[in-house]
Amino acid sequence: MSDIIVAVDYSAKPRYIGVVVAREHIIKSSIFLNKASWIKHIADLLEHEKTVYLHRFPDRLAKIKEFLEHIRWFNYTRSCNDFVNRLNPAIVIVDPKLDPYISYPRKIPRTHGYKKT
Repeated sequence: MSDIIVAVDYSAKPRYIGVVVAREHIIKSSIFLNKASWIKHIADLLEHEKTVYLHRFPDRLAKIKEFLEHIRWFNYTRSCNDFVNRLNPAIVIVDPKLDPYISYPRKIPRTHGYKKT
């Protein structure tokens, strides 16, 4: 079985689907965990923290990009679903809003950072 883990997240404004792909042993390594300790889910931030976080995001992402297999954005669930299935990952962590649209046998809904409406 693959050791690839895929995270699929939905953003309403602007509307896109973000996909991050990494190898499990890499994202569990202490070096990655130290370099990625700044990562928070945007839904967990207070409104005034979001602006600063998003402003710093590109530079911070550049520092961990070498640890990631893919970072992709999609406009359509079908193309995202096709990409995920081609990867054949060990597991897919899916934003609850996208759960009905991502068809994969080993997927789990993301619960952290999710505000029920």
